Amino acid sequence: MEQCGLPRVCDRLTPLIRKTQPYAKRIAHKGIWVEPELMAEIGYRAKSAEGKVRHPFFKGLREDLRCNGARPALKYPGRGLRLSF
Repeated sequence: MEQCGLPRVCDRLTPLIRKTQPYAKRIAHKGIWVEPELMAEIGYRAKSAEGKVRHPFFKGLREDLRCNGARPALKYPGRGLRLSF
């Protein structure tokens, strides 16, 4: 997995910014939406009863994986995951 800092991630995301949400059902979220062309690995501490991840954190971009039709691979984390900078 590639380890990269925030400036590098921003450089990769800026050309992918889109004006509209990618979902048919509107989400009440005032974020910045981008085209799904990069694959990232995201860790998390736990999952809620509804299946939502809790305390997510960015682990890095995955240059070895393509994004075409990818679905989240949610797994229960092992004990002792820590966010480190």
